[in-house]
Amino acid sequence: MNYKSGYMILRKCMMISLLLGTIVMKLVKSNERDELTKRNTRGGITMDKKIILLISTFLLALPMMIGCSKSSGETKSVEMVDEAGEMERNWQESSLFKSGNYTMIGEEGRLGFIYDDSEVVRFYPDKIQKYMWHFWGAEDELDGGLKVVATHEKDNNPIVLLETDLGGPNNGADRHTPSNLSLPKSGMWKLDAYIEEQLFGTVFVKVHDEN
Repeated sequence: MNYKSGYMILRKCMMISLLLGTIVMKLVKSNERDELTKRNTRGGITMDKKIILLISTFLLALPMMIGCSKSSGETKSVEMVDEAGEMERNWQESSLFKSGNYTMIGEEGRLGFIYDDSEVVRFYPDKIQKYMWHFWGAEDELDGGLKVVATHEKDNNPIVLLETDLGGPNNGADRHTPSNLSLPKSGMWKLDAYIEEQLFGTVFVKVHDEN
């Protein structure tokens, strides 16, 4: 269940509430006309019918309102679970691909850096490694500085991993830049690459435990 489904449930609940309110107003006006007729004909007016009518309508509407509230709460809970599950599914190391004479990790035809998953180039906690980034795209997309923001799979505290300018074409890519990268702890990391503050792409990498 997504946000659209939750919105539709809330919208239906609001429509039910408005409809019940309209019915109540019509019934009240009808009751008042009846009471006015009684007063003109019998010389008196009672409130019993009006009170019974309002109480009955409220009791009928109450289960619907409770059901709407419960559905809304369940929707939010399911959405949170779905989002967490989606994030967990996506946190897998990015694919390797070839460009020129090199193997890279990232998204082929979009971005990546030279990496073949050998022990020599793997990420280890706090170990500085050299990686050459490559980017493919239109001229206007690649016009600007690069910033890479890293986020660990088990927390939401991103760190700025790299800020630099982009060089020209290299190894079949439209832009490239060298970098020295180090990540502080083991596990999966998401590296978001921004060019001129616009998200260009993401690379998922694993930081291995040291032997």
